[in-house]
Amino acid sequence: MGDQLLHAAGEKGGIQITDAQSREAVVTSFGSRVIVRGPIAYILDSDRLCALDRSHYIELTRLQQKKKKTPAEEKQIAELGGDRRQWLKWEVACTTPFELILAGDVLVAGGDGQVAAYDLAEGKQHWTAPVAGKAYSLAVSDGCLLVGTDQGAIHCFKPAAAPRPANVVAADSEKKPAPSRPGKRDLRSQRIAQTALAAAEATKGYCLVLGAGAGELVGEIARQSQFRVIGVEPDAAKATEARARLRSAGLYGNRAVIHHVSLDALPYQKRFANLIVCDQTTDSHVAPTPAAEVQRLLRPSGGAAVVVQSADRADAQDLQRWAADSLPGVKVERLPTGEHVLTAHRGPLPGAGQWTHFHADSGNTACSQDALNPGPVDIQWFGRPGPRKMVDRHEKNVAPLYSDGRMFISGDNYLVAVDAYNGTILWEHDLPQSIRLGAFKNAGSMAVAGDTLYVAAGGVCAAFDVATGERRHTFSLPVAPAGQDSEWGYVAAVGDTLFGSATKPGATFRIQDIPTQTLIWRDFQPVVTSDALFAFDSRTGAPRWTYQPESGAIANPTIAVGGGRVYCVESTNPASRDVADGRVPLDVLLGKGASLVARDAATGKVLWKRPAELEALQHVVFLSYADETLVITGSKNVTEDGKPLVRYDLSAFDAASGERLWRSTQRPIPDHILQGPHGEQVQHSAIVGDVIYNTGFALKLRTGEPHEGWKWQKSDKCGTLSAAARCGFSRFSNPMMFDFRSGEAMALTSVTRPGCWINILPAGGLILIPEASSGCTCYYSIQTSLALAPRE
Repeated sequence: MGDQLLHAAGEKGGIQITDAQSREAVVTSFGSRVIVRGPIAYILDSDRLCALDRSHYIELTRLQQKKKKTPAEEKQIAELGGDRRQWLKWEVACTTPFELILAGDVLVAGGDGQVAAYDLAEGKQHWTAPVAGKAYSLAVSDGCLLVGTDQGAIHCFKPAAAPRPANVVAADSEKKPAPSRPGKRDLRSQRIAQTALAAAEATKGYCLVLGAGAGELVGEIARQSQFRVIGVEPDAAKATEARARLRSAGLYGNRAVIHHVSLDALPYQKRFANLIVCDQTTDSHVAPTPAAEVQRLLRPSGGAAVVVQSADRADAQDLQRWAADSLPGVKVERLPTGEHVLTAHRGPLPGAGQWTHFHADSGNTACSQDALNPGPVDIQWFGRPGPRKMVDRHEKNVAPLYSDGRMFISGDNYLVAVDAYNGTILWEHDLPQSIRLGAFKNAGSMAVAGDTLYVAAGGVCAAFDVATGERRHTFSLPVAPAGQDSEWGYVAAVGDTLFGSATKPGATFRIQDIPTQTLIWRDFQPVVTSDALFAFDSRTGAPRWTYQPESGAIANPTIAVGGGRVYCVESTNPASRDVADGRVPLDVLLGKGASLVARDAATGKVLWKRPAELEALQHVVFLSYADETLVITGSKNVTEDGKPLVRYDLSAFDAASGERLWRSTQRPIPDHILQGPHGEQVQHSAIVGDVIYNTGFALKLRTGEPHEGWKWQKSDKCGTLSAAARCGFSRFSNPMMFDFRSGEAMALTSVTRPGCWINILPAGGLILIPEASSGCTCYYSIQTSLALAPRE
C-alpha cells in the first residue's frame, strides 16, 4: 500500500484510500467513482463528471429529508438554494466512466478505448488519447500517466518535457551504476542465493534480503526463484545504486525492490516472509537485524532464515549468540569456502488450529481449536483471489480449507492454493465438475491431510501436492450400481486413509439456477444421498473396503469420521434408493425410519447400528463427532399457540456403543420465520470443548443440559457459525467475532462481506476470509480475499 491508509468510507460501504501526505481521498462507491479534495467532491458516473460542495450538499439533504421542519430550517433550506442545486460547482458530459484519478489539478478518467483529462476548476476537457481496450486502471508516477486495460495493455503518457524527479537515476544518466564486477563477488552472490533457496521451504512468496548493498544478491535470488524479493539497505547511495542495477537488469518493480530503511526495526507486517537472507561480508558497516525482529517477520509453518558470514569474519559462536533464544531450530555449518551459514526454520504458531474439512475436521465440529484470542485485529494481507472465478455467494459453495500455512479455495470449477500469511497465489487449476453448490445439503468435496489435498470432481477424486499443485494421483470409484455412472460424493482424509461415497449421477448441484436456489432457500427440500461408502489407502491408491447398505440411502450430511470409526445415518426405507437423482426429501429418507451406523474405519465392519428416531425432521439433518460423542442436528416446523415456528431437534449418542445419551428440542432465538430466506432452517451446530452452539441455544455435549454461558444468536443475514477454541465467527452485515466467555461482539471489517455459509476460518493464528461475495449486489464494494491477525 506504500504511503496509503485503508479504512471505511461511511455506512454505505466503499473503500477510502487516503494519501498520508495530501489527505486527498479516493472513494470507490456503488456505481460511481468519487475523489474528495477539501470541501469538494468530484464524482464520475456512467455518463457525467461533476464537482459538488459536499458540506453544502450533505446539510441541504439532511434538512430536506426531515419530515417536520421548523421555520428556521425552512429558512436555512432556502438559503442553501433549495432545489436549485447551488451545491453543484460544475457538471460535464463524460464518456469515460470506468476509473477516475486526481493528478495535481487534473482529473483523469478511463473509458472504452480512450482516456480523458479534465480541468479541476471548471471541468473543461484538456485532452483525450486512445488506448487499446477498456481503461480500468490508472496511475501517475514520475510525471507519467500509466493506463492499464482489460486487454492486458499498459500505456504510458507524459508531457513533452517532463521534469525528472531528483531521486530517480535515469538509465542514460552520467550517474549510471558501475557494471557488475565479474569474478569473486558475483559468483559469491550466486552461491549464497543457491544456499538460501535450498533452505527455503517454498518456491513462491516473499524474500527479504537484509543489507542489500549494491543489489547483487537481491538480483540473484530474483533470477533463481519465483520469490518477490525486498532488499533492505540503510545506505542511501547503495540503495540508489541497487535500484538502478536491478532496473537495468529488468528485475526492478514487481519481482525485486530496494527499500532505504534502517535494519534495526523493519516496517513490515509480521509473519509475512517466506525467506529472510543476510550476507555478512567483511565490508558490512551494520550489525545484522536483531534475531527477534527476524523471528517476528518470518512466516510460521516453514519460514526460513539464512545468515552467511564471510570467511574473513566467520565465527560460529557469534552466530549462535545472535540467534540466542529468538530463533528456534538454529543450525550453523561451516562451508568448504570457510564461511559459516546459519539456517533456522520457523514452526507453526503455538496453538495454531487447522481447518482440513468442510466443517473444520472429519468429525464436522465446525471448530478449528485455534487458540487465538478474541480482540482487535489488523489486516495481514488482502488481494487475490477476487470474485471472477468464485461461485455466486447465494449458492453456498463448500468452505475453504487451511493446513500448515496454506489456504485452499474451491471456486467455479476452479481450485487455488494461497499462502495464508502473505496472500501469494501458490498454484491454481481449472478443475471441471469440481463445483459443489448447496454443499450443506451434501458433503464437503475437499479434504487435506499431510502434504496432499483431495478434491472430488465428477466420478473421481484428484490428489494434489499441497506445495506445488502437482496432480499426484486420481482415485476412481471402486463401486457403482449396475447401469449407473456414479459420482464421488463425500470426501474425508484421516492419516493414510481416504474416505469417500458414491452418489447417483446428477445428485450434486452444479448449475447456478432456480432449482439450486430453491434447494438452498426453501423449506422441505431434499438432501443428497449416497449408495455406497468406501475407503482407500491414500499412499498406494489401493481400495481398503466398500460398504453398500441393503435397506436405503445414506444421508451425505451425516457422514463423519472420528475415534477410528465412520458414522452415518442410513434410511430404512427402500424407496429412498429409488429416487433417480439421489436428492431425497427427508420425509422419504427419514420419515419411515432410519438407523445410525458405526463402522470400523480400517475394515468397514459394522460395529453397531441403532434406530436414529429422526422421523420428525423436515428441512436438514447433520451429524458431528467430538469427544466420543455423536450429535445429530436437524430442524422442523411446529405450531404453538396457533403460530407456525421453526424448532431444532438434537440427539446425542455415545460414539463407542451407540447408546443414546439425550434428546432435546430447542427454540431458536430470535424466532425463525418459516420459509426463511436467510438459512433459518439449516443451521449447523458448532462443538467447542464440551459445549454445542447453535442459533440462540447452547447445550452441554454429554448431557444436553443448557450451557449457562454465552449463546450465539444468528443474524438476519445468511451464514452459520464457525469457531475457534475461544471465539466464534459469523456473518452479520459484516464478519463478526464473538468472545465465548464474555459474549462481546466485534465487527472485523466494515467494507467486505463474507459468503453465505462457512467463509470465515480461524486457523493458523489468523482469521481467513477468502472472497465469497461474488454475485452480491448489496452495498459492500470490496470483493477481495483477506487475512486478519490479532493485534499484539
